[in-house]
Amino acid sequence: MEVVKPILEATGLKVGRDIWLPDYVVNELVKALDMRLQKPLNGARILVLGIAYKKNVEDIRESPALRLIELLEARSACVDYHDPHVAVIPMTREHADLAGRESIVWNVDALTRRRAGSR
Repeated sequence: MEVVKPILEATGLKVGRDIWLPDYVVNELVKALDMRLQKPLNGARILVLGIAYKKNVEDIRESPALRLIELLEARSACVDYHDPHVAVIPMTREHADLAGRESIVWNVDALTRRRAGSR
């Protein structure tokens, strides 16, 4: 959440206790894409940073990120994920369609963002 929170704030999403409710995130993302980029979710390229249930672990049980990926793809977004602790999504009963999907390689030395309110 420490990495994701500033990115979400930069897009104008409200960050609060319920930020990981997948439906909420999708709805707010749709609004932010439309308002800030005049772009629909359909065809948008989305990178989910971290899919494990907790940081620095490989446990994906009950991870809301898996449902988030499914919701985004159901709305025709192109979704990838990066998680150094989850190289491949294992088979689960709830998210069988995601099994075998691999984390993208994302080697960066720095991640920058535009500050909210700056042009």
